Amino acid sequence: MKHHVKHRYTISLLLIAALIGWLTVRNLLTIAHRKQESLVTRNTPQAHSKKPRARPIPNAINHLPDGSTVELFGSLNPNEVIIRFPSRVTYQTFLTKLAPGNIVVVSQLDRLHAIRLGFEKIEDLERLFQSENISIAPSLTEFPEPRPADGTTQGELLGFGDTLLEWLEIHSDHSAWGAGVKIVVLDSGIVPHENLPGLVKSLAITPFPENLDKTHDHGTAVASLIAGASDKAPGLAPSSQLISIRISNDTGKTDCFALAAGILAAVDEGVDLINISMGTAGDNPLIRDAVIYAQEKQIVIVAASGNSGTIDAKFPAAYPGVISVGAVDANGSHLYFSDFGELLVLTAPGLALNTASPGNRYQRVSGTSASAAIVTGAIAATMSKGKGRTMTASQAVEILINHAHDAGIPGPDTQYGFGILRMR
Repeated sequence: MKHHVKHRYTISLLLIAALIGWLTVRNLLTIAHRKQESLVTRNTPQAHSKKPRARPIPNAINHLPDGSTVELFGSLNPNEVIIRFPSRVTYQTFLTKLAPGNIVVVSQLDRLHAIRLGFEKIEDLERLFQSENISIAPSLTEFPEPRPADGTTQGELLGFGDTLLEWLEIHSDHSAWGAGVKIVVLDSGIVPHENLPGLVKSLAITPFPENLDKTHDHGTAVASLIAGASDKAPGLAPSSQLISIRISNDTGKTDCFALAAGILAAVDEGVDLINISMGTAGDNPLIRDAVIYAQEKQIVIVAASGNSGTIDAKFPAAYPGVISVGAVDANGSHLYFSDFGELLVLTAPGLALNTASPGNRYQRVSGTSASAAIVTGAIAATMSKGKGRTMTASQAVEILINHAHDAGIPGPDTQYGFGILRMR
């Protein structure tokens, strides 16, 4: 799952593969039986240890270890391609030599040496990169699927409904929790809602629809679990400051360039936390470097482990240092759809949760997207329980890990991580 492409393809095959997206790229990788390389070394903690796993944050890379001169990724947008260069020198040289014509720079990420190129004909790209040694990687990212059907029960499982705060042992007024904490939600965008007075800014890397009520509900739902201020859909940190960065379209998909751009924008906003309730099965070096960049700025990233019910979290939840979150029901049972594995850090409520929806509506949702948002809210709440910001996000994470309810086998395990979230 954590692999790096090492074989060289012809330029035309690579460009076509990138343009038709992640599914085609994945098939090409499978057919080619490429040599694989592990990107993350996992360290299993002692059976009863409550200290975080040794998951070091690597230094940002400035070269391509396989010798490639450029990396190419498929774009979500038609007639575009994403290119990443191994160094600032090669990046700037390319931009300097790119002559006006049928290929144009649509957008740039200077800090990551990446560009989004627009083109008219595939032949133009072939000529442009005919002398380059190109590698490709998975590019498209989406909301965890499938989302379980909404409702209060699924078989023997028990949904949360109106009981979230009580279940988390929050019994007193918590309206001031999260004060002084800034949180970015990278998602489909947060739509203004009566339940979300903490929304202070909205950026759109991917444009919103003209009618905001038609916006995909995912981002607004996630935000309400973090900072919902009404009894209809209460969040854990109602006084936190929410910044919405829309990176996905209304089918729930984005690409590596938009996600990386969203992370960089979050850093520029000076936030404490980034919530990413989406992911992909494959490692992407552009997203990886954006995550590392944010971590070097002491920003904590919380991400959904995924809803495919398979071992190991999706990326970016699988990156070192990211807080990977799985889901449990109101019985405290691991939910069948929640991705598991030794990278899991915490589990949190993930079945039939009350959330806000565009158009000042409300709905119930399920999935690790919700679980990640609840953990993000819990971190913000712990940082500031009505007293302003009193600790860093990393310090709050450590507290939550130490106070998590141990479940499954004693100590950290693959289904519950360090345990189930509790607020005391």
